[in-house]
Amino acid sequence: MSTRSIFFEPRVSVSGNEIMTMAREGFLGFVLALALGFAASFLARQVKGLDPLVAAVVLGMAASVAINAREKMYFKVLPGIILAQSIFIPIGIALYGKNLEIKVMLASSPWVFLQVVSITALTFVFMFWMGKLFGLNERMRYLLGFGSAICGASAIAIASPVLECEPNDTATGLVDNTIAALISLYILSTFVLPSVLPREYAAAAGALLHQTGFVKMALSHEAKSILEFGVVVKSLRVVLLVLAIPTVSYLIRKRIYVPWYLVLFVVVALVFSYAPLPAQVSKNVTTLYEVCFGAALASIGMNANLLHVFKKLFKPLVLIMLVFLFDLGLWWITRGFIHY
Repeated sequence: MSTRSIFFEPRVSVSGNEIMTMAREGFLGFVLALALGFAASFLARQVKGLDPLVAAVVLGMAASVAINAREKMYFKVLPGIILAQSIFIPIGIALYGKNLEIKVMLASSPWVFLQVVSITALTFVFMFWMGKLFGLNERMRYLLGFGSAICGASAIAIASPVLECEPNDTATGLVDNTIAALISLYILSTFVLPSVLPREYAAAAGALLHQTGFVKMALSHEAKSILEFGVVVKSLRVVLLVLAIPTVSYLIRKRIYVPWYLVLFVVVALVFSYAPLPAQVSKNVTTLYEVCFGAALASIGMNANLLHVFKKLFKPLVLIMLVFLFDLGLWWITRGFIHY
């Protein structure tokens, strides 16, 4: 096995004329995906707790209704949809690394990290085992595992190309993950919050909620230090992408594969953790990440069948909630051994 094959997928050589043809034929779909990415980023800023990636895939599915109504239009935008995914997904994944505050994570308690790693690993195991009983295919089980164990919509978006999931499965996972996050937030705020200390609640939110936006919503009424602690715990899950992606990729492909953009993800995380960058730079990179990833997810949504997605929502949602309750029980049992 060559070093190149570890980081890059096999590629077919393409001539300059072929590249120009793809760019010309894909222009309409590419611009549409980019416009939806901008719209999703704007919408997420207006609606508290809305993940821009979820907004993007929903906007993409809404656009697909109009596009699929005219077969000629669908085939006109299809090359651009594929082009948008191939360009924006790697950029979005690499820039997502800015969300990791490595210095802060290294200063966190090793016992908290051990708890997070244990819950994450068992989430994957339980999701894969239970998913088989629910009749879900292998790639869908892994996809839902990434969403529940790591970082919600972002993890699903990152894992989807590695798992080579169908657009319908990716869209289903994203919608179900968001619904589950809302239900889980209600469970934590209603049944856990009154029974634990603020810092314990922050640890529970960071270790269990599916999306960072919902962690912030859960802790919005707490002191700033409590909110920051919850986000740090959540970041401990996000950093596990570096191990989870190659591991699951090996289980599916039967070969070592570490996507090149995952290496850039780590590089970006290191730069934003240790380099003294202006706040405006961080803000601009966040916007760029949201737009790029949003465009990629919108293109997946446009390639998904809306009716098919909604027909498939129920079983994965039940599975996600069962796994969440299992994780909550595990966290509750182990919290007494940890000083937060």
